[in-house]
Amino acid sequence: MFQRLICYMDRTGIYTFPVKGSDYDYKGQVSYPTLVDMMLEAAGLHATERGFGLADIMRNGRSWVLTRFHLDLLKSSKYDREIKIETWVANVGELFTNRKFKLYNGKGEIFAVGSSSWALIDIRLRKAIELDGVLDESLAETDKGTDIPAPIRIDSVKEGSALGSVEVKYGDLDINRHVNSVRYIRWVLDCFPLEHFLSSRIKSLDVNYVAEVLYGQKADIFASGDVSVSNENIIELKVDEKAVCRAKVVWE
Repeated sequence: MFQRLICYMDRTGIYTFPVKGSDYDYKGQVSYPTLVDMMLEAAGLHATERGFGLADIMRNGRSWVLTRFHLDLLKSSKYDREIKIETWVANVGELFTNRKFKLYNGKGEIFAVGSSSWALIDIRLRKAIELDGVLDESLAETDKGTDIPAPIRIDSVKEGSALGSVEVKYGDLDINRHVNSVRYIRWVLDCFPLEHFLSSRIKSLDVNYVAEVLYGQKADIFASGDVSVSNENIIELKVDEKAVCRAKVVWE
């Protein structure tokens, strides 16, 4: 599935992912959900190599959860046979740690950058716990990628249009038994008509994971503005009228 480069800096990992035919969208670009999936896979590999991966922390009844995510698409890149992803821990706080990414196309050009925020939770209590003793600050590359924006806080949709709902099925769940992080992105992008993708491209994507969504629950979807014409939209998912996920999509 991937190839790890032997030479990398101690605190930075670079991973190569082959691109399958099913990974392309209708424009010949690696689809946005696939890019995010690769980024999260790279994050997991990087953490595992350095002793704080999911398998390591789950032995103590803990798990990593993604809380915020940001992706900047700097240029279009078509028909790449492989994608290289460089990732590192940017900082370690009391409850959250930030991670950054650079994405390279088949020509070795940076075509996208990203950042993410993670929390460590107690699996039984479903509550965040402090990172002290779990993630050492010495692992962070605080001076690297300072030009890559951090994930933003997205405001709630105050007055918007209802776009329907989705019910959580088996295929939507991850190892934590809640909706997979990439599944939300698929739901968000499905809110936009094909014509919008034909006439524009996504410039940036931000996601706030507000609360977990479990099997059998139904999430109602709302949007700010007209998703068929607006160049900037906020999509909000709610369960029982409470926000569970917000995304901001900027087009150009």
